[in-house]
Amino acid sequence: MQLAHAGIETPDALKIAGVDQRVWRAAMDKGHYTCAPPAVGNKRVWTVESMMCLTWFDALCKGGMPRPLAGEMAGALSAAIAREPDAKELQVWAWERDEERGGLWIGTQPPAEAPSAQVIFVVPVSTWRSNVAVAIDNFYRRRAARKGNRT
Repeated sequence: MQLAHAGIETPDALKIAGVDQRVWRAAMDKGHYTCAPPAVGNKRVWTVESMMCLTWFDALCKGGMPRPLAGEMAGALSAAIAREPDAKELQVWAWERDEERGGLWIGTQPPAEAPSAQVIFVVPVSTWRSNVAVAIDNFYRRRAARKGNRT
């Protein structure tokens, strides 16, 4: 999705997504959140898709999911979006590997290793993409309006 405001840096991305910077930094430092855009010159440039993953990570954590698992889920969503960039929705598939362990996969089809996996959640990617783009636009409009009021 093309944005009017390309090059969203981390402080703005966290504000737009409503993510506490300390929570995000701790997750990054401990290796729980691994799908942030790469840092170039000590700055990260966020896209709509990377912000969708950040927002989902934060929502999962706020819902009580442990950060390591929320980070894995955000990473899996990021990989699924990269694998299937035109998907309007993605399914979260779950299956039992043995009596104590299971598996999760995000995609439009079940994973090859578990063709009998069951859908446990649907990620409405196109809706999330639109919502994040609107939030980005609104953030920068409000910022421009505030700067305009100061002059």
